[in-house]
Amino acid sequence: MNSSDQRRRRPALQAYHHGALRAAALTEARRILARKGADAVTLRAIARSVGVTANALYRHFQNKDALLGALAEEGFRELSQRFQSIAERDPQARFIEMARQYVGFGIAKPALLQVMFGRAMARLSKNSSLGSAAKEAFLELLRGAADAAGLPLETTDSFQLAIACWSLVHGYATLATNGALDSLTIGKRPDIRALARFIELNPKQWPTISASPRTK
Repeated sequence: MNSSDQRRRRPALQAYHHGALRAAALTEARRILARKGADAVTLRAIARSVGVTANALYRHFQNKDALLGALAEEGFRELSQRFQSIAERDPQARFIEMARQYVGFGIAKPALLQVMFGRAMARLSKNSSLGSAAKEAFLELLRGAADAAGLPLETTDSFQLAIACWSLVHGYATLATNGALDSLTIGKRPDIRALARFIELNPKQWPTISASPRTK
């Protein structure tokens, strides 16, 4: 194949108006992440797919972690929207639905959930829009837990209850997506709503009740 044939076969570099390249890159990154996992998400691979040079993407993302951070931020914002869209008025029923929404999100997008809670994202999230998005999602869970238990928001008990519930739903989603529950029969594999029954939402039944503000 001569050089002219190679030029003809090489994808033409595309021109994007302001902001469109970033959106196109994130769309392609989500596609690669869902199909191949985080290791396959590279700026060079995305640049080839969208028809630009790698240098063009570096204007929008400093490195791969920054790109994954943008995906993680989108994930946290979607999770918050799922929580906020719940129409259920009863606090305890709404809380159970929040658990179902979290697990549904995690099972539908396991690779994204893994990126959202990776160590690199924890480093990136400090004082960033990613950190704000993650905090917003947790605050939605915290409000749901406090309302369901009839507790003030700013208490140690509310905070610890939210952590306990988060551990349950995240652990369940991880077990489900990793195939750990596949050996169970359909009849024996519980829905997350069945497991959430074991979260005690009545503070009067707890061994101790702390009304002090939660520590940061």
